[in-house]
Amino acid sequence: MVTLKWTRLAWIAGMASALHLGAANLKTLNTGLGSGTIISSPAGIDCGVDCDQSYGGADSVVLTASASGGSTFTGWEGDCAGTGPACTVVMGVDRSARAGFRLTAATPPISQFSPESLTAYLTANPTVNTPARFIKALPRPFKQNWILMTRSESLQPGTAQFPRILLPNDDIRFVFTVGLAPHSSYPGAHPRAIEYMQWDSVQANFRFHEIVLDTIPPLGAFPGRSRGVSIDDARCSKCHSTQNVLNPGPFAGTTGNPIGLVKAKNKPNWDTYDSWGGMLPFNRDRIYQGSIEAAAFRKLFNLWTWRTNDSSRAIIEQLEMQPPGVTPTDTIRRVNGGTDDGKPLFSFDGGAPPALEPAPSGSSSPNIAYNFDSTVTPPGTPTPRGGSFLTLHHRLTPTSDEGRGVQFFDFLGGADGKLNQKRIADEIVSHRFATGSVPIDVRPIALAIAKGCLSVDAAGDTVRGISSLAINQRFFKARNGMGINGLLADTRLRARSLTRRKADIQKINLDRTGDVYLDTLAPQIGLIQLYGAGTTLGSDTSKSRIRKEVFRRPIDAGLADATLMGGFYVDREDESPNFLMVSLYRYFLEPLGVSVDKWSMGVRGRSRTYTFADVFGGYTSTFTSQIQASLATLPYPALATPYSCPDLITAVNSSLASLPDSNAVPPFTDVQRVFNKGCI
Repeated sequence: MVTLKWTRLAWIAGMASALHLGAANLKTLNTGLGSGTIISSPAGIDCGVDCDQSYGGADSVVLTASASGGSTFTGWEGDCAGTGPACTVVMGVDRSARAGFRLTAATPPISQFSPESLTAYLTANPTVNTPARFIKALPRPFKQNWILMTRSESLQPGTAQFPRILLPNDDIRFVFTVGLAPHSSYPGAHPRAIEYMQWDSVQANFRFHEIVLDTIPPLGAFPGRSRGVSIDDARCSKCHSTQNVLNPGPFAGTTGNPIGLVKAKNKPNWDTYDSWGGMLPFNRDRIYQGSIEAAAFRKLFNLWTWRTNDSSRAIIEQLEMQPPGVTPTDTIRRVNGGTDDGKPLFSFDGGAPPALEPAPSGSSSPNIAYNFDSTVTPPGTPTPRGGSFLTLHHRLTPTSDEGRGVQFFDFLGGADGKLNQKRIADEIVSHRFATGSVPIDVRPIALAIAKGCLSVDAAGDTVRGISSLAINQRFFKARNGMGINGLLADTRLRARSLTRRKADIQKINLDRTGDVYLDTLAPQIGLIQLYGAGTTLGSDTSKSRIRKEVFRRPIDAGLADATLMGGFYVDREDESPNFLMVSLYRYFLEPLGVSVDKWSMGVRGRSRTYTFADVFGGYTSTFTSQIQASLATLPYPALATPYSCPDLITAVNSSLASLPDSNAVPPFTDVQRVFNKGCI
């Protein structure tokens, strides 16, 4: 009887052990640019064909990694560790293991970035034939300064599932962009076609090229493409050119130079900081705790998300989530091992990522009533704002409150760089003909504006400072269709519209229902529908939910909007010092064929918002220095240093004397300019 009792106890203990140590799942993943296999013992895993298997709770599973030809095994991550090919995993709970494989042959680095140098690089390195291998060849800063676009109004697709990736160098002189997937609403877009924006300091111009890494077959009506670099790709100028009227003929255009001598000027098509509709994250590069963007980031940067898409996984894993040197509050790391293996862990998470992103929290809950269609419905809904967040940093500013997107614009045309200003100034100094082939040197009037020689007489709807200009102002009023007062009001309205437009674009980024940009050809879902299941708010796309995401940032480092949104949106656009100077440039230079409407960088309407954030004073100083430098080398009659206002007024009167009468019939090119400015 004693033996029977002990046998029964042993059986009960065994059953309890079996229940406690029941079947558990083991999943494996191959990573890196190389290739190889993972084999298990006991049998069950043969990855990359069959990468998952369930094992008994007491099993010890030996995983063995074997590199394919041309590849080398680099080591294990997850619940496996070490650089040896074999690894033992003790089951009992779900386990994860990642095996790394690199290409045995080193990828030669790219060190020269002219389109000719890139052409030579592709010729010399035929194995660099995928986006991932190309990114591997780029210097490390490109992989630390990346920006994600989950909605991108571009030839390259940007969707919630397959974001467009911008890869800028430190000072934004070279920006490569990659699309993760083709899309039927973007004719010709393909992951093997990389867009490249290059700042050319000699031309003082942004140049746009297409880099085709491997043969791309015809895409519908779009012809096939071969490997190589399409230098100054003609398609790019259709959206990026700053010319009001492209000049295909044999005669000198507005620059006064023969065709081909001066390349068409191009501009970047990205909205000015402080936030960027369609970018992840939207609110000043901040990922707020509990936001849909936190859920999206965790999914996009979890390598397991891409286990059936090696090409995208190979790209994502090369992007460093944060550059070195960020403060502890901004750190991001990946979970290593277990069911959450590979999942990004934010500094505000504590020890483990949450099963669901928590509900939004913040210090205030205003009733926001904006409907994202230029209407409001009082009294609105409570919208918590603020709360814990981390900032995605640029490599050069790892501890600043400015993140990547803000730094991107700062280098393009802000406090840290003057590339856009130099482009505009170069257009001004080389402009010699008004539209209609009327000879005109605009440097005196542009310099007079920059040096503050002119002021506005609101009562007379005219410009003071140039006494004999009164008769000529009839010409400018006629060609502008309004006086200076009207231009001031119009410029202010356009500047204020930017904040509302950003909020509207971000709403579409969250819920792409009805997105006219691509909805009719290839409907897409937004961030909420795709990643909402990872948040406590779920996939609710109500206006109340969207307000919680768009207006998360409190009014802090910037100005409240002055639109019907009610002052809840915050941005850096500072109209008070900007719009007066911009209006004067518009009033005098646009009728003379200078593309002031293309001076800023916003994409919607191709930049006619006249927005420059809070740094237009920097533009004016650049205009002044470059115009004065050009006058030193190519003088204007009777105009010399110190370029005083009285002397400038005399020069302006002389320059404008050649203008036609205000009621003269406009020539064909003037009419064409009007149609082109209306995007007709």
